[in-house]
Amino acid sequence: MRGAGPLGGMHSALRLARNPLVWIVGSDMPFISAEEARRLMTGFADGVQAVIPLVGERPIPLHGLYDSRCAEIVAALLTAGVGSMEGLLGRIHWLGVPAEQEAEQGAPCFSFEIHSEADYERAESLLHLVRSTG
Repeated sequence: MRGAGPLGGMHSALRLARNPLVWIVGSDMPFISAEEARRLMTGFADGVQAVIPLVGERPIPLHGLYDSRCAEIVAALLTAGVGSMEGLLGRIHWLGVPAEQEAEQGAPCFSFEIHSEADYERAESLLHLVRSTG
């Protein structure tokens, strides 16, 4: 759905998914972690519509694994004018899984987001550090 922000992109991804589970990530997250996504898969059980990593107590919904059937819920939220990820989390049954902090292993944390030029410069520095030590 054009112009509907992250929830609009999420709706499109879920609606067009060919698999029952969809890994949704934010376009402002340069250090996404496939390993973290694999860990999230172990949390799926009957009745769970999404498994979301937690950094501390903060859910990171734009690095979560969702049941593709959540597309209907997302569409209803968008139709009702609710465009926030918090609104979605309030409408689905999700499981929070404590994240394994990659930063502890020397890599940037997958939850790092770019919202400013300073964030972008920090991301470049982190990437350079990882490449020079790795």
